[in-house]
Amino acid sequence: MVHDGTAARFDDGAGGPDVRRPACRDRSGGRAARGLTGGPGGPGTAKKVGMNAGTTLDAAVVVVGGGTAGAIVASRIAERGDRPVVLLEAGPDFPDPEATPPVLRFGAYSEGRVTTRDYSWKWETVLTADGGTPYTLHSGKVIGGGSSINGQVWLRGLPADFDGNWAGRGAKDWTWEHVAPWYAATESDLDFPARGDAGPVRVRRVPPDQWHPVHAGFVEACLANGFSHCPDLNAVGATGVGPQPFNNVDGVRLSSAFSHLLAARAQPSLRVLGDHHAERIVFDGDRAAGVVALGPSGGEIMVRAEQEIVLAAGALGTPWLLLRSGVGPAGQLARHGIPVVADLPGVGGSLREHPQVGVRWLAKREVDQTSARAPVALRLTAPGSRLQDDLKVSIAAFEDGTGAGIQASVFLMLALGAGSLTLARDPRERPLVDLAFLSDPEDRRRMREAVRLTVDLVESSAALRPFVGTRLSPVDAELAGDAALDAWLRRTVQGTFHPSSTCAIGEPGSPAAVVGQAGEVHGVRGLRVVDASVMPDSVRANLNATVAMTAERLAAALLRS
Repeated sequence: MVHDGTAARFDDGAGGPDVRRPACRDRSGGRAARGLTGGPGGPGTAKKVGMNAGTTLDAAVVVVGGGTAGAIVASRIAERGDRPVVLLEAGPDFPDPEATPPVLRFGAYSEGRVTTRDYSWKWETVLTADGGTPYTLHSGKVIGGGSSINGQVWLRGLPADFDGNWAGRGAKDWTWEHVAPWYAATESDLDFPARGDAGPVRVRRVPPDQWHPVHAGFVEACLANGFSHCPDLNAVGATGVGPQPFNNVDGVRLSSAFSHLLAARAQPSLRVLGDHHAERIVFDGDRAAGVVALGPSGGEIMVRAEQEIVLAAGALGTPWLLLRSGVGPAGQLARHGIPVVADLPGVGGSLREHPQVGVRWLAKREVDQTSARAPVALRLTAPGSRLQDDLKVSIAAFEDGTGAGIQASVFLMLALGAGSLTLARDPRERPLVDLAFLSDPEDRRRMREAVRLTVDLVESSAALRPFVGTRLSPVDAELAGDAALDAWLRRTVQGTFHPSSTCAIGEPGSPAAVVGQAGEVHGVRGLRVVDASVMPDSVRANLNATVAMTAERLAAALLRS
């Protein structure tokens, strides 16, 4: 594999990750492994580390956010053992499987269903120009972050996401050739080992003999309509219908808290502080010198960083923290009376998400809610679209206040419209999140085509006829014309809990660029971003695999700096 000299600084040794290194293996004599596969246990016990107000801690590196990216980066630094690292997580810290609540530890194959309860940030958002249905965007507020509450779909981005969108927007060191080895190094695919067999995240698919008849019928319907069978949706060029890959093995959710952080906790150089919310970054001139955090009792502590502060608070939390700390658009900061440390117009801009709508039918017979979720999916290109595989459709049972039935979820996997995150009138309050769904005419056209295609696919299927009854939404009148269907789309569109791109990689001076190729924040020293914020655009996949890949790659860059 050939890499240019610039890219080489991201890659270990001869241009790629060293897949021979121990990848956060179990060092507990089997205790951790037994904990991962044991019974449901009790409600879980968070580790409480109460710092007295006014306490000052010192570390070489401070990582803000213990989610997918933060747990990975902190673990990789701790494994080296040559620099103290403090990991700050705003939610609770469950230090081992036995202490982890069953709702976090055990996850069904449940795309579209997140574990909200007490372990989620609840971001209120504006969906469309006319408001749309109220939508609360959930992101993980617990050790492991989004990987502890999500649907566990482990889809890779497409080569075109990186070679076209990312590189074309300034991420020149993030082509498919650069990132493919890091996807492989992150995972161990139990079904297709050639995809990666030495990484810490185990991946598998639900075998056909465990599918509900609704899923088997959906696959049959797709094949009957000319779509190809695709046993591995992570293969290069994969398109068509097949089983989705999940980072869930034997019913256990392989969050970053388990796949990476569990083994790294044995390192004395790592300190994890749960229930510590980062309030602001403290600068000494243009150097990020420390983080002020609020502890469980509400008192402030200071964590000073000798070398670097690494932000991994997520695509909403990271720009919010930067803005409160004086890094962002100078005009916006001035309006809030925040001294400007670095004028970076791109902070909070270009917010991306995956819009989705649900086509719903009454069920002719009872469908078990647990078994009939979404182990299979159709990856396809919208009719007339220039973007390959820009849609995904999955089918599942639903049950809510409107009743119970069957839903085909239609996902626009690469929207052209972009939203924004800006400070509220009081910067301490939650920021204003505008997703700007369906703001681009081509997004509306592709979603119309996708909904009509999905209705035809399901309602023409003999295999689904025993299960699918009367269509509830959209009704025939809403399908009859573009204007009526657009109105339905605006009224029903929701997100997928996949925000990204609010602190994008790019060259210095580019209006949208916030960080450089290795995640270093432009205009300041000692500050880096490693989460989904840095994506120049979304990817045509659920985000967790790409966030993990990005964090592994940026951790390697940090360790060489």
